[in-house]
Amino acid sequence: HYSSDNVMPQARLAVGRLYEKQGNLEQARDAYLELARVNSFGSISSEAGMRLQGLIARNPNLAPSSRQASTNRPVINFSKP
Repeated sequence: HYSSDNVMPQARLAVGRLYEKQGNLEQARDAYLELARVNSFGSISSEAGMRLQGLIARNPNLAPSSRQASTNRPVINFSKP
Protein backbone atom coordinates (compact mmCIF):
# COMPACT_ATOMS: atom_id res chain seq x y z
CA HIS A 1 0.00 0.00 0.00
CA TYR A 2 1.42 3.36 -1.07
CA SER A 3 0.74 6.63 0.67
CA SER A 4 -0.50 9.50 -1.47
CA ASP A 5 2.66 11.44 -0.55
CA ASN A 6 4.80 8.86 -2.37
CA VAL A 7 2.57 8.45 -5.41
CA MET A 8 1.61 12.07 -6.09
CA PRO A 9 4.99 13.28 -7.40
CA GLN A 10 5.33 10.25 -9.70
CA ALA A 11 1.79 10.73 -10.98
CA ARG A 12 2.35 14.46 -11.54
CA LEU A 13 5.51 13.73 -13.54
CA ALA A 14 3.63 11.16 -15.63
CA VAL A 15 0.86 13.71 -16.25
CA GLY A 16 3.48 16.24 -17.38
CA ARG A 17 4.95 13.73 -19.84
CA LEU A 18 1.48 12.93 -21.18
CA TYR A 19 0.68 16.62 -21.62
CA GLU A 20 3.97 17.06 -23.47
CA LYS A 21 3.30 14.13 -25.80
CA GLN A 22 -0.19 15.44 -26.53
CA GLY A 23 1.19 18.87 -27.39
CA ASN A 24 -0.34 20.54 -24.32
CA LEU A 25 2.94 22.27 -23.61
CA GLU A 26 1.72 24.90 -21.15
CA GLN A 27 0.14 22.23 -18.97
CA ALA A 28 3.32 20.15 -19.21
CA ARG A 29 5.38 23.18 -18.18
CA ASP A 30 3.12 23.81 -15.19
CA ALA A 31 3.32 20.18 -14.04
CA TYR A 32 7.12 20.13 -14.32
CA LEU A 33 7.46 23.55 -12.71
CA GLU A 34 5.37 22.48 -9.72
CA LEU A 35 7.59 19.45 -9.12
CA ALA A 36 10.87 21.24 -9.82
CA ARG A 37 10.05 23.88 -7.20
CA VAL A 38 9.66 21.27 -4.45
CA ASN A 39 13.08 19.83 -3.65
CA SER A 40 11.68 17.26 -1.22
CA PHE A 41 10.77 14.96 -4.13
CA GLY A 42 14.46 14.21 -4.78
CA SER A 43 15.09 12.50 -8.12
CA ILE A 44 11.56 13.26 -9.31
CA SER A 45 12.16 16.99 -8.75
CA SER A 46 15.45 16.67 -10.63
CA GLU A 47 13.84 14.87 -13.56
CA ALA A 48 11.04 17.45 -13.67
CA GLY A 49 13.64 20.22 -13.74
CA MET A 50 15.49 18.57 -16.61
CA ARG A 51 12.28 18.01 -18.56
CA LEU A 52 11.28 21.62 -17.91
CA GLN A 53 14.64 22.89 -19.18
CA GLY A 54 14.33 20.81 -22.34
CA LEU A 55 10.79 21.98 -22.93
CA ILE A 56 11.81 25.64 -22.53
CA ALA A 57 14.87 25.14 -24.78
CA ARG A 58 12.60 23.82 -27.54
CA ASN A 59 9.84 26.36 -26.84
CA PRO A 60 11.29 29.61 -25.41
CA ASN A 61 7.84 31.18 -25.33
CA LEU A 62 7.02 28.81 -22.45
CA ALA A 63 9.56 30.38 -20.08
CA PRO A 64 7.84 31.02 -16.74
CA SER A 65 6.41 34.49 -16.26
CA SER A 66 7.49 36.68 -13.39
CA ARG A 67 4.24 35.66 -11.64
CA GLN A 68 5.29 32.01 -11.82
CA ALA A 69 8.94 32.60 -10.93
CA SER A 70 8.88 33.51 -7.26
CA THR A 71 11.94 34.79 -5.41
CA ASN A 72 11.42 32.31 -2.56
CA ARG A 73 11.60 29.33 -4.93
CA PRO A 74 14.68 27.61 -6.37
CA VAL A 75 16.09 29.29 -9.45
CA ILE A 76 16.01 27.23 -12.62
CA ASN A 77 18.50 28.33 -15.26
CA PHE A 78 16.99 28.04 -18.73
CA SER A 79 20.00 29.33 -20.66
CA LYS A 80 22.15 27.01 -22.70
CA PRO A 81 25.70 26.38 -21.42
